[in-house]
Amino acid sequence: MQLETNVSEDDLHRFYAFHFWYSPDRKSFRLKRRLYLAGLMVFFLVLFLGALLFINERPLTKELRTNTVMMGALLFGVGFFWAKNSFLRQIKRSLQKSLKEGKNEDLTGHRSMEFTNELILARTPFSETTVKVQVIEKFREDSHAFYIYISAIQAFIVPKHQLTAQEKLELEQWMAGIKRR
Repeated sequence: MQLETNVSEDDLHRFYAFHFWYSPDRKSFRLKRRLYLAGLMVFFLVLFLGALLFINERPLTKELRTNTVMMGALLFGVGFFWAKNSFLRQIKRSLQKSLKEGKNEDLTGHRSMEFTNELILARTPFSETTVKVQVIEKFREDSHAFYIYISAIQAFIVPKHQLTAQEKLELEQWMAGIKRR
């Protein structure tokens, strides 16, 4: 099976977002990242209120303690849900910086990919890569693309929006055949 695709910067960003945030393999990372940011926000709230109490030489009243707990819970919730957007923005900035620095022409642009029962042959205007199917670690997909992982952090990106219904079906059948091996 032969596919012609064009990997854009958005496709690459979606892959990194999927790999580092949305992938089912990263469930514990997501939780740790959210708890870290939320806990950090609460820590700074307590530090700030403690400094205010110390400077003003005020005792910690029951009302102030209740307000602090409520503000801490609110900040914890904000931090917990803000962590995702913060992390995805960080990934996008890092990717854009990486693409501007150095020679990264091969990451985006036109690709010709050939899938056989023995190997994947990927050609770009700058390189040609041959990978045996035994090297494939896993197949993943989201609503935007198929990801054929050949290492823990490297994958062939096949954008779905560029495939016909027949090509999607053929690729899914090829992946199912490789999985059965």
